[in-house]
Amino acid sequence: MSDTDRASGFFRCPVQNDQSRAVIYIGCGRIPAVLQETSIDGFTLTVAPKHASRVRLGRPWLLKTRAEKVEVHAEWLFHAPKGQVQLGVRRLRDLTPAPAEKSGWSLFGSRRASQGNTAELVFAGLVLVIFLIMSLPGIGEQLGTAPRIRAAVESVVQTLTVIVRGVI
Repeated sequence: MSDTDRASGFFRCPVQNDQSRAVIYIGCGRIPAVLQETSIDGFTLTVAPKHASRVRLGRPWLLKTRAEKVEVHAEWLFHAPKGQVQLGVRRLRDLTPAPAEKSGWSLFGSRRASQGNTAELVFAGLVLVIFLIMSLPGIGEQLGTAPRIRAAVESVVQTLTVIVRGVI
């Protein structure tokens, strides 16, 4: 850890290999990079020798990793002996989209059709089938539910008729 890291009260965390792929967007160009370390204020990256000549300083860049999309600014640049370029970049703006809000159980919730409402439709269908079985004259009469359901449906129909006649 450097003196500046100790003085600021934070440290850099190494990034695991499966999370280390990154892409730097400089102007219209795309440069593949490897994310080595991350901290609260920035990142350390390496760029392969064949892409090192395309690194342009002076303007903010866009850094995309597996989990983030961040506008960054290059702070330092180091040419390693093997030809790789090591970059220190500072976070300017987090551009990562917020995660989509997930709704709970609702029959007619705000979920989009692309997210799938299969479980909700099955549940609604099951409730409807049970309601219909309980209202059948044979089974419903034995359970004592048919007259109650019939009375409730007639009440709803009468109320809707009164409302419709009042509007018209």
